[in-house]
Order: sequence, then C-alpha cells, then structure tokens
Amino acid sequence: MPNSMDLDDFEKAVMGLALARGRVEHQDVMGQIDSLIKEKSLNTSSWDMFNLTIAKLKKMGLLDEKNRPYPLSLSALPSELLVNGIYNSHKRIEDLENDLKSLTKEKTDMQSQIWTLRADKNQLTQRLNVLSPPPKTIRPELLELGIDSYLGYDLASKLSETAKSDLNDAMKCLRCGFATPAAMISLRAAEDAVRKYYELKFQEKPVRIGLKDILDKLTERSDVDKTLMGYLHYIREKRNATEHPERILSQEQAEETFITVTNAIKEVFHQS
Repeated sequence: MPNSMDLDDFEKAVMGLALARGRVEHQDVMGQIDSLIKEKSLNTSSWDMFNLTIAKLKKMGLLDEKNRPYPLSLSALPSELLVNGIYNSHKRIEDLENDLKSLTKEKTDMQSQIWTLRADKNQLTQRLNVLSPPPKTIRPELLELGIDSYLGYDLASKLSETAKSDLNDAMKCLRCGFATPAAMISLRAAEDAVRKYYELKFQEKPVRIGLKDILDKLTERSDVDKTLMGYLHYIREKRNATEHPERILSQEQAEETFITVTNAIKEVFHQS
C-alpha cells in the first residue's frame, strides 16, 4: 500500500466524518456533499454521490462493509486528514459529553419533580385523612377513580348521565366523610336501575309511577330475580329512612348503601 493516497474532495469529506464518528452515514455528510456539488457545478444528487464515494473508499480499502474506517489502511491517508479526523473526534466527544450532561440534568430535574409531586400528594392525602377519615369498607383509591373505573367502563356506559353523575358525587362524598349526603345521592341513582329493571320485565317505561308501585308490580311476577329484588327492597327502605330530616347516617351505613346500590345496578344490567 502506498505511503499516502490522494483523495478527492468528496472522499475527504466522507472519510473525515468516518474518522470523526467511527462510522459515516449519508445524513452525517449530506450538507458537505451538497456544498461540494454546488461548488463544482455537478449534475447529481448528494445521495448518488455519497454512494459512489463510499464504493470508491471501500474499493481503496479505507472503509469496511459497515462504512467504518479500516484500521490497516489509516497509514495510507494524508496526514492532514488524520489530523482533522482527530480534531473532529475530540469535537464529537465533547458534543456527546455535553448532550449526556444535558440529559443527566434533565433526568435529575424530572426525578426532582416526581419527588416533589409525591411529597405534595402524600401531604395532601394526610391532610385529607385528618379532615375526613378514610372509608371503613371501600378502599379510598377506588372512590377516587370514579364510577367508570369502579363499575367498569362497559357497565358504566349503560347508565344514564344523571345516574353516573349521582354515583360519582356519592363517591366523592364517601371519600370526604359526608356520609348522609353520600347515601342519599346513591339511593337517588338507584332508582334509575329500578326503572331499568321494570322496563326490562314489562317492556314499557314506568311513566308516572312511583318506586313503591314499581317494586310491587315487579314482586308480583314469578320471573323476577329474588336476589335483585332483595337489593331493590333494601334500597326502597333505605330511601324512606333517609328522607326523614332527623336521620343521620354513619360512614359504615353510607358505604353499605353505596355497595348495595352498585350491586343492584350490576344485577340489573347483567340480566339486560
């Protein structure tokens, strides 16, 4: 192999980037090739010129099959190209180190934000637990996710918007320890399920008919689900009890009411 190999400007540009980066691709040197093509008034694309140059460098033994400098051929390169390659390598290393520092700082900042948000969340949760003791039966996180998650999106999508709103409000009340309002709103949402079951059995909407009459008519049928009717009668009794102005419910009673209402809703739509 000769002591020094003459390279044209395109070969120097491609080889210089290969030395600096350890491997060269079209996007790495496209700008330089475009400038040379324009300077030399050539009628070719940078992509075609890049491939032509790569093929020549491989044939000369300067690049391997993966466009990397071939170590054994480095002695044949002009000294100025090697010097430029070393300089560009240092510059590339510096750029990568700066990128790494930036990414490390960004990662640290994100971790700091996560820690801050977790601390804020824990502090808010502690304050909430002081202001309103956590639920007795239902896990707090279930109440915080809303009725779509509690019942499942498929089932919740079958509820009327009014019933969904009532149940979401009931869950908020339960989470904050407002027991009596939670029970009252739950029972209001339950009537939607009762009317849905009546419509299923009688194939007609229960227009201008109260909850008691609906349940009486359903009880007369032999094909009603006994478990579901038990839920529905419980709901009616609870609703009557909570309508008394002096009635105050405990957290346990409110959660029991909510669970019964949602179980009734599951049974109604399971049979639909």
